[in-house]
Amino acid sequence: MISSQYYEDTYNEDDVAELCLACDIAPTDLNAFCKRLEGSAAIYRWESARFKDITSSKQTARELDTIGKQAARLLASLNDLSWDAETALHKQVDLDAQRMIAKGVAAKNGASLFLEIESDDQDFLGVLLDIPTLRGILGGIENAALSGAETLPKKRPGQIRNYGLRLWLANIRDIWLDVTEQPFSRDLTAEGDPITNAARFCVMAFQKIEPDCAPRTILNGMKAYIKEKSTSAGKVRAKTGP
Repeated sequence: MISSQYYEDTYNEDDVAELCLACDIAPTDLNAFCKRLEGSAAIYRWESARFKDITSSKQTARELDTIGKQAARLLASLNDLSWDAETALHKQVDLDAQRMIAKGVAAKNGASLFLEIESDDQDFLGVLLDIPTLRGILGGIENAALSGAETLPKKRPGQIRNYGLRLWLANIRDIWLDVTEQPFSRDLTAEGDPITNAARFCVMAFQKIEPDCAPRTILNGMKAYIKEKSTSAGKVRAKTGP
């Protein structure tokens, strides 16, 4: 069930009258027609919200590349430490361990090179993040970043972004075929303007939801959806036919 937060007053009476006049339709139950339009708009908003902040494969790969390179640089710095610098770090490890064991607190900023491990018994357990351990952790981060980047799923451009529109078109097609005997078809002028009433309806109705959406985006989505439906119907006929 769609949350009420995705429902808005998308279409007022004038909007609906304009849609009906421009697209030559006359729903027998205007109230039900309006409710279905609003329901389709709410479903679109819900679907779009699910993927609003999702990152692209390219962006995710860049993030992994950045963290991998940073881990590699820090690992190289640890490997090049002088004896005095390495000794100073080990002293801090000991201090953090003593502070945690004695008082049960880490440093003032919450950072520590000693990590307590929760245990059911009364023994105090922890991990000393000494230089060898840090080298292993940083190497693991670098390897994980490289491996993660290589195994990222390949997403087709616009695949996620346009799924909400496709779902909306599927619902609008059902509404269209219920209120009119006109085909749900898409014909355009040489300039790319919609000719058929169904195409005109899709552009006008969707721009009430997304005013900044270009007609070309809506019409391209309609083209892809009609082709998808036609291909699916052809497969069914091929399986069930004589």
